[in-house]
Amino acid sequence: MGTYRIRVCGELDALWRGRLEGMAVTVDHYESHTVTTISGQQIDHEALERVLETLRDLHLPLVSVERLEP
Repeated sequence: MGTYRIRVCGELDALWRGRLEGMAVTVDHYESHTVTTISGQQIDHEALERVLETLRDLHLPLVSVERLEP
């Protein structure tokens, strides 16, 4: 189990939030771009992989994946 913070370029549509294993989603708008941050605890590595696969399928460029302190 771990707590993760994932950042992607672009805005994640609210309809997709249900496929993110219960993780929180925040969207930040900057002058020239938008960054979506997805954060929360994952029970196992497979759940994290499902989140990353969803983001890949949506063609959202990955900025970072961080494992935070538990």
